Amino acid sequence: MALTDNPDLLSDARSALRRNEWQSALGLFAEADAERSLSGQDLSAMSVAAWFAGQADRAVELKERAFKLYQAQEDPVAAGATAVDLSYEYAHKGMMSVASAWLRRAEKLLVDQPETNAHGYLAVMKARGAAASGEVDAATALVETALRIGNRLGDADLLALARTVLGSFRVAIGDVDGGFDLLEEAAIAGIGGELSPFTTGVACCNIISACRDVSDYQRAREWTEATDKWCLRESVAGFPGICRVHRAEVVALGGAWKEAEEELQRATSELHAYNATPPMSDGFYAIGEIRLRKGDVAGAEEALRQAHALGKSPQPALAMLRLAEGKAAAAAGRDQRRAAREPVGQGVAGEAASRSGRNRDRQRRSLPGPTSRQRAGCSE
Repeated sequence: MALTDNPDLLSDARSALRRNEWQSALGLFAEADAERSLSGQDLSAMSVAAWFAGQADRAVELKERAFKLYQAQEDPVAAGATAVDLSYEYAHKGMMSVASAWLRRAEKLLVDQPETNAHGYLAVMKARGAAASGEVDAATALVETALRIGNRLGDADLLALARTVLGSFRVAIGDVDGGFDLLEEAAIAGIGGELSPFTTGVACCNIISACRDVSDYQRAREWTEATDKWCLRESVAGFPGICRVHRAEVVALGGAWKEAEEELQRATSELHAYNATPPMSDGFYAIGEIRLRKGDVAGAEEALRQAHALGKSPQPALAMLRLAEGKAAAAAGRDQRRAAREPVGQGVAGEAASRSGRNRDRQRRSLPGPTSRQRAGCSE
């Protein structure tokens, strides 16, 4: 049966997606796809439903199908936008080499095309990379490009993601007030219903991460509470897992270690369904710290090993654990090796690089950049 023989099926799937009924939308799209292959736009829409339904691998497969279809149709803008999205997906898994390859492919596809919002999202992703390397001028110029495109096209999601990148970068180089002005502008737009669910989650997670990094726990509590309420209202999962990690870290500082550990265990379990490797590693590291404070040395070491297996350095918590075991020499050696690996910089750019090196896991877990989660096509 051709899709045109049953137009209500796709209409119902799209309507369910607009209502954030993720499982229902996914099932309807799958039923339509079984009757006849979906269009690139509907494959992208189906991937949104799959991602929010906790099927991250399926979402990537749908994106890759859409990319191939756009290439076959000789639509470089749609293919480029999807390549940017796939770059995000693989970075979210911690597969940074694959993510970089997709980003380069997006650049090649878009380089000779008239400017669209896909170019803006590409600029956001490149700005994030420049910011992580402490390249102040390059990151700023790329964000300005994204903001210009977003303003011209009236793309609220693009504007929010650009502000999030620039805000996080400013906080990292010491302009805390200026950075939080941008982060709050992006996050409040999401909480107020002006952004797509994914962009809202990215904006909120970034501001909570920044609060934690500068030890602004009151602000962190406020945004965590606001984000939790938004997640319940919009039936959004996944982002609650990331926010639970941040919230538990704040709770632990108040001495409620048992509550914090339980919250972190729920978070890491939820994040597993999303292949969210960087925030999962943060969660296990935080569990290790809490167990160490409670005197559970064996449990702490196990959690730190899990964090390390997911790509996060177990230091300095592991050095503290060795001290607790009475192995001062081992602890000192680990700290010296860690210090030797820390980047040393000069001036603003050097400080940005140093801070970015210490916060690399945070920046990876909160990557802004997906495009087809916000829309099925590209505006010129």
